[in-house]
Parts: sequence; structure tokens; C-alpha cells
Amino acid sequence: MNWTVIPRDDSLPSMTITVRIIVLVLAIPTTLVCGLRLYLRKFVLNSWGLDDWMVMIALVSLPKCSSSGRRITEPQQVMVNGFSTLAFTITYYGLGKKTKDVPDADLLVWWKIYYAALCSYLLVAASVKTSLTVFIMRLFPTRSISIAGKSILGFLAVFTLAGTLALAFQCRPVRAGFDKTITDAKCYSVNTSFAILMAQGVIMFVMDLAILALPLRRVWQLQMPRGRRVLVLGLFCLGFTACIAALVRFSTLAYARDETDYTYTAATSLIWMELEFNLGLISGSLSSLRKLFQLRSPFKSRRTSSFTGSRSTNVELGSYKGWGGGISKQTEINRAFEILDSSQEHIAPIYGQGELCTTTNAFSNGKLSLSRLPAILRKKPLPLPSPGPRLPPGILVDEEIAPVYNAKHFYPARPGEVLANRYQALVKVGWGVSSTIWLARDLEEHIDEPESIVTLKIANTNASLAANERDVEEHISTADPSHRGRLLMRTLLDSFEVEGAEGTHSCLVYPPMRESLSMYQQRFDHQKLPLPLVKTYIRTLLTGLDYLHKSCRTVHTDLKLDNIMLSFEDPTVLAEFMETQLEKPMAFKLDSTGRPVYQSRNDFGPLKSLRSIPQLIDFGLATKLEENDDWGVWPIQPDHYRAPEVILGIGWQMPADIWNLGVLLWDLIEGRELFQHIHNKQGRYDAKLHMAEMVALLGPPPPEIMQRYQYMREYPWPEPVRREDDRLCDTAEEYFDGPFFDTNGRFLYEDLIPNRTLGDAVSFLEGEERETFLDLVSKMLIWHPNRRKTAGELAEHRFLQPKQLHT
Repeated sequence: MNWTVIPRDDSLPSMTITVRIIVLVLAIPTTLVCGLRLYLRKFVLNSWGLDDWMVMIALVSLPKCSSSGRRITEPQQVMVNGFSTLAFTITYYGLGKKTKDVPDADLLVWWKIYYAALCSYLLVAASVKTSLTVFIMRLFPTRSISIAGKSILGFLAVFTLAGTLALAFQCRPVRAGFDKTITDAKCYSVNTSFAILMAQGVIMFVMDLAILALPLRRVWQLQMPRGRRVLVLGLFCLGFTACIAALVRFSTLAYARDETDYTYTAATSLIWMELEFNLGLISGSLSSLRKLFQLRSPFKSRRTSSFTGSRSTNVELGSYKGWGGGISKQTEINRAFEILDSSQEHIAPIYGQGELCTTTNAFSNGKLSLSRLPAILRKKPLPLPSPGPRLPPGILVDEEIAPVYNAKHFYPARPGEVLANRYQALVKVGWGVSSTIWLARDLEEHIDEPESIVTLKIANTNASLAANERDVEEHISTADPSHRGRLLMRTLLDSFEVEGAEGTHSCLVYPPMRESLSMYQQRFDHQKLPLPLVKTYIRTLLTGLDYLHKSCRTVHTDLKLDNIMLSFEDPTVLAEFMETQLEKPMAFKLDSTGRPVYQSRNDFGPLKSLRSIPQLIDFGLATKLEENDDWGVWPIQPDHYRAPEVILGIGWQMPADIWNLGVLLWDLIEGRELFQHIHNKQGRYDAKLHMAEMVALLGPPPPEIMQRYQYMREYPWPEPVRREDDRLCDTAEEYFDGPFFDTNGRFLYEDLIPNRTLGDAVSFLEGEERETFLDLVSKMLIWHPNRRKTAGELAEHRFLQPKQLHT
């Protein structure tokens, strides 16, 4: 190449000015949008993920640029500053000018910068595409998108490495790629260079289309208004605009064959590369900025709120209005069935990951710090309205209804009270025979962070029961985080104790939930859940039991609709409830001891969608069986759901829960109990009647069960157990008023056996559905515990598998 000295012309051609303006106009909003996204994820939403790391890496490659003077000597140095810096800086060395007008000294530097930009193209493009792919995989954690996304990431890694090396080593010696003073180098021909650039551009364009196609089907299938779906798709169309920029760039690659005016023709190609990179990054970050419009006062917003005690999954469904007395819209049922069916794909963001602000770092090494922030930075207790109306002293309120109620055993919690110097009680939402349930604010949050609402279960002074519940739930929370069923157990976030007038009260802290499954049923037509939804819930509960039994070696022992809670289908439900409740003080009364008893409020209003997730709760009676040969012998389970091995006293393990859930299926599907007559005329549970119904439905017990029954009758329990009538009993036979069978295995009360079969109890299903349901329960309701299928096996039963639903 012949070099001539050309006097410097400092006048700027219009193309040079255009490049500088476009680089700055793109770099500034990209830096702002991505910077805000990273700030929100890290410091506001506490949901930093791999996609954010990738955006940060890609953003480093696209910083806001400014002139750095004319001190560029080696291409390795400009790589650190990023692609936009290269684009901006190269305009000071001839980009946009006619090659004949560029001084030789500037042209030497131009080639170095061009070489660095050429080699970094695939690296920058891959970082942008990787960040967007990881973001989509996190937003839509389905199996199909995960497989496709990982395939794309793998291909990008291999192709980027190969393509970058091909451009970096285009000459021998390598230095000749940017040092045009070397005249004896062997380099690619201009046609080969053009072909390589075109092939890389086409492949990256195809990758853009593949990435943007990943979520389109899932987004369009969401049950939301068409306009909202179009809005969401429009967000991805911004990324499609980046694809168009890549497509247009193909026509500009002809500069690679231009040996006379390359400093001018390369400018157009660089502009389209800048558009491709910056729009790609923006399209993957804009959706995160919607949270900016939710950071408002916690008690003044109806449509959006900063309450985050419960949240929807990443894929939002629109609110469905006009439920009336129940829900029957088939499209909404189908969509909920599809969402919950995907192997609980949306559960993890609700309780394990995602933008959850209910607490921070729950169970870090099994404990939570109660004083992480200096007092000046923590939230301050809210001033609450004056006390509500006082109820007449003769009315029984909430826990007073319990037959065993004793006022001195309950903690006298009050609205506005701060417990453990952290949790401010706000609204009472429930009660039990041994506890009261409150929604509370977590004050251990930064004053600028969204409100965090938790549920407090304040136990009475029965310390042993509360301690068992805490110990079991701590074990459940840490047994095997990788198991899908872990997310179907209510998460224990914290625990502490408070001193009352009559002793110590254990307090357990949980994420807030909407309501029990028994209350949830009442919201549907005829108080019956749609069958597709029931199937999904059953499979979900079986997945949870599989975790409880296999990973935790724990028997729940108390499965019933009241111990299955549903999550909030939308975060605004809890926010709107809190706003209305705090404006209207709770009614209360003073009992005979002067203890205030507040009337609970737990109506969270009509359903906005069917996106609630069921979770197992209340592990106060749960039992850990550490070894395979550990057996429980004492009475467990609610009367109606009690397994035969419990009544017969032959020892029970995890299969007792399987029987329990099998009986519960009738409550879930039909809204009625399987065993119709298990109480005597005085209304007391009668095990003889219960056993008679079992014989009617299942036939007589097998000989091996009878042998164990006769054998275990001779052995008393390690400790006596007190019945409801205050009688101390040493054996199951004494506790349940046996015996039930003679030494030959004959039932002693044959006159009590009803003329009824298990098939007679399934009048609510027809055809194939009926047959497959009977096949399912035949694997759960079996006399011999060891012959019942495990929860994991039952979850795969064909009755519970999803079908292609049409509306």
C-alpha cells in the first residue's frame, strides 16, 4: 500500500456527525434503562439473577461514550472501553470521511480500532443475546423454554468463540490484521472477509428470531385482555426492531469489499450494529421498570401497591371481573389448569425466587437476624386508628367458641403492637384452639423499600405443641431445596417468643396466604371446584407429600381442607385488603379476665383469577420418623380421615397420609364426605361405625392385617393418651372402644355394615373419568398400608394427567 501525507482537515463530514449523534442517542437511554433495571433488581426487589449479571456484562460493553482524545495505540486497550466507545472514538480517526481525506497517521489508528470492533462484534452481540435469553428463561420457567434456551446459549458460546477466532486470525502474522504497514502478510481475500461477515450476520439474525420466538406462544396464551397481550408482545417487538437492524446491516456489509473508500462505507454498517445492540438490551430491560410505578405509599394505591407479602408469578394473568356467585368461565379454568400443570413451573418465583419482598434471605443457615439494619434506617410503626366498636360481653368471639378455651393461655395481642422489636401487628385474620393469626408489617426493612407483610401465628402457652411445629417446619424448610414439592410447604420465615401474663408464647412467622381450601370452595358455583382444577390441585398436593415423605421422613397426620391454604392470585388482593382494613378498626370485646378478643377479618374479596397455588400448612401434629422401622402408634388424624391402621393400633407411617388424602378426594371433587355415618346418636365419633363403612367399601381386611391386629392388642402404648372425655387410655382398642374383629378376622358388628360399595360412592363422575378415578383411589384406600402407592407414584396416575383442553 502506498502512503502519502495529506494535510489534516478538521471539518466534519455529515456522516461523521451522524455516527456520533446516533451513538450518543442510543448509549444514553440504554445506560439509563439498564442501570435502573439493575438498581431495582438489586436494591429494591432483591431479585438479582443470572440475567442481571449478563445485562451488566453486556452494559459494560455498551457504556455512555465521550471523546477520549486521540491517544489510541493498541486494539487491546479499546476493548476494555466497550463497543460504543470504539464507535464514537473511531469517528475522530476518519470514520465517515472519504478515505482519501484521512491523514495517514489517523488511518493507522483507524485500522486498529476497526480491527478491535470487528473482533468484538460477536462478543458484544452474544452478551446481549445471552442476557435476553436468560431473562426469558427466568420469566417463563417452563421445560420447553428451558431446553430451547439452553440450546441457544450453547450454540452462541460455540459460535462466538469460533467466529471471533476466525476474525482475529485473519492474517499471518496476526498483527497484520490491524497494522497495514506490513506488506508481506497473508490475509483473507476481500471476498472471503465479506463472506465471513455475511455468514456471521445471518446466523446472528436467525438467533435473534429464535430468541424472540421463545415466549410468544406463552404470552399469547395468557388469559388476559387482548389489548394487554398486544402490549406485552409490543415489548418484545422492540427486540424485533433490533432484528430488523441486523437485517438491514446485511446490505451495508459491502464495505468489506471496498478497497478505496472503506472509511466512509463502514460508517453505515456501524450505525446499524449500534441499533442492533442497544435496542436488544433495552427490550430485555424495559419490563423490569414497571416496578417504578408501584413504589408508592403503601396505603393509598388501589391499582398498584408496594405491599409484597404475596405476589403473582412472573407471567401475569389479567384480572377477571364479574365472577358473580361462582366461577364457571371455562377459558379461565383451562388457563389455570395449564399454568399450574406445568410441573409447578410458576411456584418457585412465588415462594422461592423472583421479586419476593415478604422477607429477605429467609432461613440463612436456619436463622434470621432480627437487627440487620440500624434503627434509623428501619421502618417505623404506623399510627393506627382508634379502637373499633366494642362487642357485647355475652357474645362469643373467635377463639372463645372453642370448648377448651382458657383466656389465660392466649396472648392478648393488640393492633399496632410491635412484637420482637420487629413485627407490627395490624389485622387479626384467623384463630384456632391454640393460637391466633395476625397480619403484620416487617419493620426490619429499609425505609425506602416496599412494605413487607407477614403472617404471625401467636400460640398459646402450650409450649410443647408450638415447639414441635417449629422444629418440624425448620426441618421441612431445609431438607431438600431442590425437590419440587418443597415449594408446596408453607415456608417458616422466622420464629421468636413473647412473654405473656401466664407464660411464654411461641410466635411463628409465615408468608401471608389468601384462605383455606374449604373457604376457597365456597367461591365457586354449587361450592364445587371445576374438575380440571381439582386434578391439578391433587397432583400438586401429592408432589408436596412426596417431598414431605421422602425428603423429610415426616407424616403430616392432619390433612384436611382447612390445612390446605391458597396463595394470593394477585399482589393487589392483599394490598387492597390492607388499605380497607386499616381504615376500619376491628370490633372487639373484653372477656371475663379483661383480655381483649378481636373479631377476625379474613374475607379478601372476590377472586381476580384462578392462579392461586395450594400449600400444606399446620405441622403442629406432624411426626418425623427418622428410620424405616420407626412406627407411630398413638391416635392421629381427624375422625373422618382416620386410616384403619390407626384405629386398629397396628402402627402407622407415611401411608396413613395417603389414606387421608384418598378420603379427602371426595371433599375436593364432590364437596361431601366419603364415610357418611361415623358418629353415634350423641354426635360422638364411633370407630365401630367407621370400621363398618370401611368393610362395606373395601371388603374385609386381609389376613396379615388381622394377624398384626391380634398381635399388637397385647402391647400397651409407651405412655397413656387422654381422650376427649378425659379418660386415660393405654391401647388403641381402649381408646377407640374396640375390639372390632374376633380371632378369626370376622367383624364383630356385621349388622352395622351398610349396603354400599366404593363404586356407589362415585356418582359424580361418568364414563372413563369414573373408571380412572376408581383406579386411582383403589391404590390409596387399601387396608394394607405397604400396598398403597407412594405420593410420587400417584402423582403420575392417568386420572391426574393434563388433557388438551379447548374452549
